Amino acid sequence: MRFSVVLFVLLSAVFASLFAMSGPPAAIPGIGMSISGGTNREAWLSPNWNGVHDTVSFDIRIPEGVSASGWQMVILDSQKNTVKTLRNPDGGPTGDFWRDLLSPRNPVGIPRKYTWDGSTAHNGIVADGTYSVYFRLEDKAGRVGFSETNIVHVSASSPTASFELYQQFFSPDGDGVLDDFPISQHLSSNADWRAEIRDISGKLVRSWDWGRHPPDIVRWDGRDAQGKVCPDGSYDYIALGTDDAGNSTIAPVNGIHLSTKKHSAFLETDRRRFSPNGDGFHDTVTARPVVPDTNDLDGWILSVSDRNGSVLQTWSGKNMPVPVTWGGLTKRGDPWPDGSYAFTLTLRYLNGDNAVSEPLSVSLDTTPPTVKWEATPLPFSPDGDGVNDTLYMRLDLADRSGIERWKLTVLDPDGKPFKIWRGQGNPLGLITWDGRGDSGELVESARDYRVKLEAVDQEGNGTGDLDVGAIPVDVLVERTELGMRIRINAIGFDFGKAELLHSDFPILDRTVQILARYPGYRVEIQGHTDNIDSEDRNMELSLARARAVADYLARKGIDPSRLSEKGFAFRYPVADNSTEEGRRKNRRVEFILRKD
Repeated sequence: MRFSVVLFVLLSAVFASLFAMSGPPAAIPGIGMSISGGTNREAWLSPNWNGVHDTVSFDIRIPEGVSASGWQMVILDSQKNTVKTLRNPDGGPTGDFWRDLLSPRNPVGIPRKYTWDGSTAHNGIVADGTYSVYFRLEDKAGRVGFSETNIVHVSASSPTASFELYQQFFSPDGDGVLDDFPISQHLSSNADWRAEIRDISGKLVRSWDWGRHPPDIVRWDGRDAQGKVCPDGSYDYIALGTDDAGNSTIAPVNGIHLSTKKHSAFLETDRRRFSPNGDGFHDTVTARPVVPDTNDLDGWILSVSDRNGSVLQTWSGKNMPVPVTWGGLTKRGDPWPDGSYAFTLTLRYLNGDNAVSEPLSVSLDTTPPTVKWEATPLPFSPDGDGVNDTLYMRLDLADRSGIERWKLTVLDPDGKPFKIWRGQGNPLGLITWDGRGDSGELVESARDYRVKLEAVDQEGNGTGDLDVGAIPVDVLVERTELGMRIRINAIGFDFGKAELLHSDFPILDRTVQILARYPGYRVEIQGHTDNIDSEDRNMELSLARARAVADYLARKGIDPSRLSEKGFAFRYPVADNSTEEGRRKNRRVEFILRKD
């Protein structure tokens, strides 16, 4: 009896399988996936292990009675590239008919929940962006079902905050001098912001809630939330930002000194930035104590510390403190790393009162500016035809101390300065150029002009002349009294010969393109030389070179009837033949275009 039941079940399954194979499989209905605990299919993920939105979980729904053969959980980036795929661990059916037939209803380990931590298929972490997640299921009848697509926004970067202080202390006593404390702040726009004033014990005395619209400048009048003036002491300003992914930033401004006491200590410096690189410019910084009350003064200590609060050097004495100069060097004579350092002055009084100044920050900078140069359009064609006649150049200069001055130099083909721009501070906007040098001379056709850029920061750290790129000049068509003229100094010949060099073919091909735009013009090709050798020899050579160019243009499709050649030897120099630079410019081919 038991054997009969088993046989019946087996045969029923076989016929059911065969029947299912008789037609195309249908889709599996009812497959679903949603974000756990959510009301929609969209979530934020911040895989930075700070305990907030570090993972996102998905609930997977499978209809009853589905006999699955395989499944996949697929994660795609915004470009539809697969960043991670999970699938059934046993890989689907075994290939053994009876084993697969007798297997349980869910042999492939279908998860009911999956938690993603932002990892990729190679155990890396995905970049910030938007990702799509869906679930795919296949049953033994070959049917396939897909869940809804879930959207996950990934952001592991915390909101940013930076501040600028105009002073280190204030005295809210209503005398009209330093009655409030201004803080200039730059807070990223992708977060909700709150700010607090806390005293030295951490007690909250004042707060502001701004959401996504914090002000650029905060002015604290020294009063608490009830409008009372706070006690003398040090206070901290703290900006707190949280974005949609739960990334948080706590950005403090420490040491806002509120003082209405008679004993106070302050510091001044001769500069807020210095550069101990031994060049004789701003190599040191001098701190000058300011003591409002010298009565009963018993002694003083002045120290300089790094950003971590570690004291690097101290000076001390009795009676009135004196200015001290710091060279920014270690005991070995090397500069301390670039960054922010702080002076602090402590005054001791006989009555036991210690007055401590607010830390006065100075910036140590020995690093030259970073520079970048860009130009468009290239190639440059300043020939007055309305196409690419003006070159637009952008300079990007950056330095922690600020830019003091800069110089941009365009070099001619001989490596000599052709055009120079100078400026103070960071250049604003675009630099435009009409292609003429400082002497009024126009750039040469088919030549490259190298560009050098030099920048010096406010501490004298300079880049030197950096080669930042080149400006390629197109073949230029100039309008003259004789007609239109194309002058090319870049067409070269071996000494005493008239055979064209292969390196000149691209320039001549470009000339063919330009001449084709003026089909109604006759073209006179003029050869010119320098004054080396006799005039007769140069006359013969210049004519032969003009004919070589004409033959090339004819082979490239220019009607020979339009072309004529002339040789002028060195009768019409455009530069001084007594210099190598001038002779190079005189060795040229010119094309004169005249209307029929």
